[in-house]
Amino acid sequence: SREHDRRLVQRAQEYVAMIEMHVGRHRSLVSLLSELSGGELHAGFFDAVDATQSENSGFISMLVADSKGLIVHGAPANRFERIRLRPEAERRVDDRDYFQVPSERSGTYLSDGFQGRGFGSDTIVAISTSIVDASGQFMGIVQGSLNLAELAGFEQLSTPSENVVILDSKSQVAYTREDLGLAPLSKVEFFPAATASVLPISQVVLANESYYFESRSTVDGWQVVALSKTREVMGMIE
Repeated sequence: SREHDRRLVQRAQEYVAMIEMHVGRHRSLVSLLSELSGGELHAGFFDAVDATQSENSGFISMLVADSKGLIVHGAPANRFERIRLRPEAERRVDDRDYFQVPSERSGTYLSDGFQGRGFGSDTIVAISTSIVDASGQFMGIVQGSLNLAELAGFEQLSTPSENVVILDSKSQVAYTREDLGLAPLSKVEFFPAATASVLPISQVVLANESYYFESRSTVDGWQVVALSKTREVMGMIE
């Protein structure tokens, strides 16, 4: 039983390390693009955005917005073409956190999960940073939408009796396998079940199945919950 507890803790820690590496790599790419812009929204910079998106499957899409929050470029081209033809009001992102936060402070910003629009309706998280000219004037942002399905690489660390849930800093479901019955972006809190247990590990019931779980946090305040089916563990103990 202690061995199982250790395994759950280890898996939660492994998942945290994978997320931090995945997010960190894509943060670096967005930062690099901001530097390559030289503080201007020009064709060479747009080409670099296109290349970054096409060469990195973690980015579902990327966009560049000007200082007023109007999308002026995006990748992939087929999605951007559809947006370009829409009324100006539908090409604005000035209401999004990923625009507002970089417009007020430097550094990269990682959003919580949200429903995409324009570039698709996927559940995504955005990484963005400001574009600032030589005089310090805010010129706009470059943003990449992260493909959360890429996090399915976690599954290779799991057995059929194991699972993982990733919650953003608002406790919204950012990623999980569908068999847990948790809707994307639904709010979930993991509290220990009120049943007595053979093992001193927290339990939770999801989709009529009882799980032991261990939870760890990422540097961005996301919660990563490693789960293991109670009946499988009890079978091993018996």
